[in-house]
Amino acid sequence: MREDVYIRQLEYTVKNIIQTPRDKDLYEFLNDAYKDLQYDYGEFVCLLDGLFESGKITKLDYVIFFGIYIIFEKYYPYGFVLLRDVFLFGRRKEVFIYFLKNNEEMPVPIRDYLISFVEK
Repeated sequence: MREDVYIRQLEYTVKNIIQTPRDKDLYEFLNDAYKDLQYDYGEFVCLLDGLFESGKITKLDYVIFFGIYIIFEKYYPYGFVLLRDVFLFGRRKEVFIYFLKNNEEMPVPIRDYLISFVEK
């Protein structure tokens, strides 16, 4: 139950920081989540490190994607598999975009943020 509340708070924070990227409190919450959980998600953290070091994402994008990864693992299991395929292997982008566009449960800002990134 406690984990579910934490993931919902993470989802709320990600949705709102996408809409107000300069909000320091939201950023700090995501950064703290990253610090607490980074060792549980080593493979994805390595990918994010590479994207950040190559200049493809900002530090803000980094913590947003980390939060999205955790949210997807918990609430969107099929989308989680697609997210991993897109980010880790660069495949199934069209299927992932289709999934996002047809998922009415996911907050719109998160959905739009991911679509925009994947379509780049």
